[in-house]
Amino acid sequence: MGKHQFVTHEVIDGINVVTFSQSLLHAEAMDEVHTIYNSLLPEKLVLDFDSVRQLDGVQGALGGHLLRLHKQTRHDGQQLAVCGLHASLVEIFHDLLLDVTLEVYSTVDLALTAMRDGTHGCERLTVKDRCRVAVIAFAFWAIFTALFGLIFA
Repeated sequence: MGKHQFVTHEVIDGINVVTFSQSLLHAEAMDEVHTIYNSLLPEKLVLDFDSVRQLDGVQGALGGHLLRLHKQTRHDGQQLAVCGLHASLVEIFHDLLLDVTLEVYSTVDLALTAMRDGTHGCERLTVKDRCRVAVIAFAFWAIFTALFGLIFA
């Protein structure tokens, strides 16, 4: 649909897809994403990182941009997904807990399918939910260990 310096924008099946067009991700590219979002307020937005191999600058800046966009889309009742992460970005997303916060898909097609079918976000556990699962698992382990100790003592 639109061509910018660092990203391309198109609409596929009613879902806005922003593709980063360079292998080095600049802060200006994220500024273009924010401009597209603010001008269109799309109901569904996919960010395709397939071309990106490295970041220009601090990885925390990417995290800040993405978290701000995530917060804005949630506030507006919209959906956001990212896809096409290469190994170096997967590690950065993991370090910044973006893989827990954001909906991450391996390809644009998977992100589009999840958004189109309404399964977007259905399989994701929040950090709070993961903590609850860990606490429950630990409690069961502690009870099992205590009972095992009583039985075989």
